[in-house]
Amino acid sequence: MVIENYIDSDYLNLLPTLEERHTIAVGKGLKLRLPKMVKLNDTRNIILITKV
Repeated sequence: MVIENYIDSDYLNLLPTLEERHTIAVGKGLKLRLPKMVKLNDTRNIILITKV
């Protein structure tokens, strides 16, 4: 698999410069026509609630 077949070279060159826990998102599943930079959840800030 060659990543260049799936990601435009402009975005591919951007990936190494992104801050930690950031990504580029685009596609039908996100209802995005244009790429957006997204900050991912920080697992240190997630509270899990479990039934007792």
